Amino acid sequence: MGGISRKDSNEAICDLRCREGTTLKNIGFYYADGSRKKSADEESFERIRAWATEKKIDVVIWSDLESNFQKKSKNREPFSIESALSHIQALNAEGKAKAAEYVWRAPEFIETPLRRTLQSHPWFPKHS
Repeated sequence: MGGISRKDSNEAICDLRCREGTTLKNIGFYYADGSRKKSADEESFERIRAWATEKKIDVVIWSDLESNFQKKSKNREPFSIESALSHIQALNAEGKAKAAEYVWRAPEFIETPLRRTLQSHPWFPKHS
């Protein structure tokens, strides 16, 4: 979970890899001393780097996965807040529970437009 301190950042990278059930290729990281960095997306990396610099964080590790939204969404549409809400509303009860758990378990400092919308929007339809 976010915000955990470890003496060995390599252990934290491996912990996240295991928790996400993925490979090391899909784990991003940034070391403030400039010794290591890995990110699939430069724009995301720059945001993470700026955030880490502002917060004076030495090492940041994250799930660096490609979006699979278009593949998984019912209508194969590109990601947007509205299409994400529509996708979540169409999930069965177990899928909705997993989506809710994923959002609520993320550390509080993880603020995205989708998370803010989900936390303020009645995203479970009245009938399932």
